[in-house]
Amino acid sequence: MWQPLRRLLKRLLTALGAVLIVLAIGIGAFRLLVTQLPSYQGEIQAWASEVLGLSVDFTGLDARLGLLGPELTFHDASVSRVGDESNTDGLSR
Repeated sequence: MWQPLRRLLKRLLTALGAVLIVLAIGIGAFRLLVTQLPSYQGEIQAWASEVLGLSVDFTGLDARLGLLGPELTFHDASVSRVGDESNTDGLSR
C-alpha cells in the first residue's frame, strides 16, 4: 500500500523541482535581457511605428515581469500621423 504512494510522491516532488528550475532559468534570462533593452530603443520605436502605421516617439522604456506576464512601459510617449509635425494628441505615461 505504501509503495505506490511513495513512488507517486517521489515523482511529484521530482516534477515540482524540475518546474522550479525551469522557472528560475526563465526569470534569470528575462533579467539579463532587460538590461539590453535600452540599446534596442530605436528598433522598437521603428517596429511600433510600422505596426501601427503612425509615428511613435518616446524618451525611454522599461520592462518588468508582472503578475500577468511581461510588461513594457514607454516613458513620455507620443503618437501622431506620419508626416504630421503638429502633435496635439500626445500620450504620456
